[in-house]
Amino acid sequence: MVNYWINFIQELFPQSCLLCAKEGKSSICEDCLPSLPYNSDPCPRCGIPLKSEGDDFVCGSCLSNPPSFDKTIAPLLYRPPIDQLLNQLKHQRKLENAKLLSQLFLNSLATRSVRVDALVPIPMHAKRYRQRGFNQSLEIARHISHRLKIPIALNLLEAAKHHSHQQGASKKDRRHNIKGAFQAKDCTDKKISRIALIDDVITTGATADEAAKTLKQAGIEYVEVWAIARTPSPGNPE
Repeated sequence: MVNYWINFIQELFPQSCLLCAKEGKSSICEDCLPSLPYNSDPCPRCGIPLKSEGDDFVCGSCLSNPPSFDKTIAPLLYRPPIDQLLNQLKHQRKLENAKLLSQLFLNSLATRSVRVDALVPIPMHAKRYRQRGFNQSLEIARHISHRLKIPIALNLLEAAKHHSHQQGASKKDRRHNIKGAFQAKDCTDKKISRIALIDDVITTGATADEAAKTLKQAGIEYVEVWAIARTPSPGNPE
């Protein structure tokens, strides 16, 4: 009965593809879906795209200087049209993009085993939240939480300081800017020991690394990073 009404509503109010405006039953059409920039053969630790090295191949950077997080899932690359969808979400408040982007992320989990206790969206400092009016990572997390029935732990991690914008900064500057940016409450309650950090895009991994380090220092045992997209090169943020 539920599926009947969903199909009925979709037929009554057809959606348009957010990329090409073609009418259909989804916010992305069958023509646009296969042409998206998928992140094939990424490093399982940091998510950076590799050149067909195999599923278990860890990049040299993670081998020499392992990040604080244990795993990354970033199924798409920060290239057109994904960069456009993310920028529209972040800077133009097109919240419908969050639903589509979350669905694309969830598609990548279809063949994976998910073992996390809670979702933790990368927090935004109150000053930036007042400027923007919403946290795009939280909007993405809401859709993922609803679909997977995994709770969002909003109070587990907080933004402790307001830092400068990371966009366009070098990897070294990003790490300097983000140092000490987060604080976590005591996480020794073993009801939550494995979490997934939710973010929109990973550029150098500095933000996720600092957040994961803060959470682990507070008692979290395992941290995955779930992001919509990964920039092709950590030294060349787009």
